[in-house]
Amino acid sequence: MFRKKSSSNVRKLYVIQDRVAEQYGPVFDAVNDAVALRQFRVALEKSPFLSDFLLLCIGQIDEKCVISTSGCPCVVEFNLDEFMKPFETEKFQERIEMTKEVLDEKGL
Repeated sequence: MFRKKSSSNVRKLYVIQDRVAEQYGPVFDAVNDAVALRQFRVALEKSPFLSDFLLLCIGQIDEKCVISTSGCPCVVEFNLDEFMKPFETEKFQERIEMTKEVLDEKGL
């Protein structure tokens, strides 16, 4: 699969953190946070524990394979309602409400 080069030729690097297991998933790249959030959403599609995971930007890489980690890691923020829109079916409504309750309990 060939990737279209972005105008800046810089791609961001991300990991998904499982806060309960205190582990990180494999590193993946994306052109921006919105594309990374899409991949994050697909990865968590079947998980009933959305609030247990964070999307972290851990750096960026350029066309010369130079990696920069300045200002990283940082949590990629998102609106849970917008995040869940693609999954707004009956079976996901229960998950959305459960996740909102857990986030409210944790003050997030």
